[in-house]
Amino acid sequence: MNAATEKSAVESGPKKTRSTRRKVLKTAMSSAATLLVGGGIYLKTRPTVRLAIVGAGVRGSALVNIFNWMGRGWPVDVEVSFIVDPDLKKASALAANSTSKAKAAQDYREVLADKSVDAVVIATCDHWHAKIAIEAMRSGKAVYCEKPMSITWDEGQQIADVAAKTGSVFQLGSQQRHHHTFREFADLVLNDSLGEIELIEVLLERNKYDSTAKWSSGATPPNHLDWDLWVGPTPDREYCPAALHGWHEIFQFSGGSVLTWGAHHWDIANWILETLYGGNWFRSSEIIPQVTYPDTSEMFDVPLSYHVEFRMKNRPRVMIASAAKGESTGLRMTGTKGRAMVNRARVTGKPYEDLQQQPLPRSKRVLHSSSASHYGKVATALHLGDFLRCTLDGGTPLSSAASSSRSNELLQLTNIACRQAQPLRWNNQTRTFVDNDSATAMLKRPQREV
Repeated sequence: MNAATEKSAVESGPKKTRSTRRKVLKTAMSSAATLLVGGGIYLKTRPTVRLAIVGAGVRGSALVNIFNWMGRGWPVDVEVSFIVDPDLKKASALAANSTSKAKAAQDYREVLADKSVDAVVIATCDHWHAKIAIEAMRSGKAVYCEKPMSITWDEGQQIADVAAKTGSVFQLGSQQRHHHTFREFADLVLNDSLGEIELIEVLLERNKYDSTAKWSSGATPPNHLDWDLWVGPTPDREYCPAALHGWHEIFQFSGGSVLTWGAHHWDIANWILETLYGGNWFRSSEIIPQVTYPDTSEMFDVPLSYHVEFRMKNRPRVMIASAAKGESTGLRMTGTKGRAMVNRARVTGKPYEDLQQQPLPRSKRVLHSSSASHYGKVATALHLGDFLRCTLDGGTPLSSAASSSRSNELLQLTNIACRQAQPLRWNNQTRTFVDNDSATAMLKRPQREV
């Protein structure tokens, strides 16, 4: 297949298949008889979305439980057809826990070849996110990808480009966009309660790891684990049991807490800024890092602490930092009228307290609505529900590929600044670092064939 033919297949082939499937699902949805019971929507006949969950770890397990719970009373019947993991033992155990009697598989490509699967839910280690998402969209699947979107700047751009070219539905697992407290905070800012925003601080969990841990030598992976597949598109490494649990603190497989938690709290800030300034609000920046690494660590290489400041013309200052000991994590914004902070527990600050005395009328609530947001498990279910709705009707989900890639950009630049450990200048027109080829080279990584 030549390049032109391949491009045509990517842009037109999957669209036709997906469009046909959507018509069937939409017809079922519109013809279903609706019955309201106890405030929930129940349908006598519900359309079915068949999906595969790739990744049988902690998050994959949580998603199976949520889908099992959503099966009782949601307008869409979710059938988990596959549970996929390089560790077949884990995949089999989780498949047994699915109410859909899912099939266990070791290689995600088995799912992509199955035309009965409508959507792929990615809950793998971070280094697999982009490759699976891109291949799934090119095969005609809708994609729900747990955060972070990617482990490099370039991968995030690729996901957004492929989503646009194929017309695929892509939702990032930024469920805080459906969370009650974050929507309340967003409305606080968007209704000018803080005035003109001057400073944005994103305070994140510190990276935690054992600096004495080492890559094991001579160990053999168990028969149920395909270690080569687990390492995936990153450089080959010898088998190490500790990496299976400590991968969050290894740059080869993750981005540390900058991506793990930044993809939540910074995402809310980016969401607000997109609303304030419209679309791609980001500008060329001076990036000033302060970073501390452990004295010795053979295995883990993310920083112990970090403080990275972005300075842009005609934009608020942005600081991404690990929280000090005893300091609350979350998102804090300071404006000309005051300061407020939000995390999953609460919104705090005098402007918020004042607003409680005179609540916003419903007409001024841009994002917050008690019927469209909630806490914890329900927020995640609503976020997944938004994805399922878009899988059915082809709409644009709340955490779309375009919006999520813009959120992803600043976090990737933060990690590059931490690794460079020196001031940088980012040219947003050329999409490169000024006079620093080493930093620019970190925007992407070579991909190993698996």
